Amino acid sequence: MATTFSNFRAGYLMTSGNNTLISTSSGERKSISQFVLYNSSTSNVVVSFWLVGAGTGTVDTNVLDRVTVLPRRSVVVGKLVSQVLSPSFTLIGNADTANVIVVNASGVTET
Repeated sequence: MATTFSNFRAGYLMTSGNNTLISTSSGERKSISQFVLYNSSTSNVVVSFWLVGAGTGTVDTNVLDRVTVLPRRSVVVGKLVSQVLSPSFTLIGNADTANVIVVNASGVTET
């Protein structure tokens, strides 16, 4: 099994609706080491996250974490740090305001 450091998202601007933030193929696992959000707006923004397995829908009742990012501030999403995405899983994010949340996430990919 090979292990490599990966920038999963670097400066990714969340758009409206559900955003695929990190995904794995059937032959890999990803472990999140760092997950930071920055709010570029002048208002609070709530961001929700959930994990979705292959063949399942994005159901809001399966929320993994929900954070409020203060205006012009960064926040580390602690519940996502050390989270491991099994093969064929996707981390979805949804911000209640589009085009103001910037995502930086990195970690280790095992293949």
